[in-house]
Amino acid sequence: MPKYRRLPDFGKKLVATREARGWSQKELARRLGYTPVGLCLLETGKQNCTLPVLIDLCNLLDVSAEWLLSLSPGTPEEQALYGEREEATQEG
Repeated sequence: MPKYRRLPDFGKKLVATREARGWSQKELARRLGYTPVGLCLLETGKQNCTLPVLIDLCNLLDVSAEWLLSLSPGTPEEQALYGEREEATQEG
């Protein structure tokens, strides 16, 4: 069985972006056609994201797959989504 590389920032970026949009897990799951449990598994890194779900997430959240997968630094707007979340986490 092949081993899959975990993407440690994927879930953190997903949570930060969802929260920046003002959406709960339940709301994003509904918009995605996913279960809240399934979304929680993605956000916590306990489940890998399939390509169709990744495309839907990027479209719904208006972020690039490259940024969400940490393959590029992203746009300033994308960086701000995650940067603001990291600063808030460190302060709290």
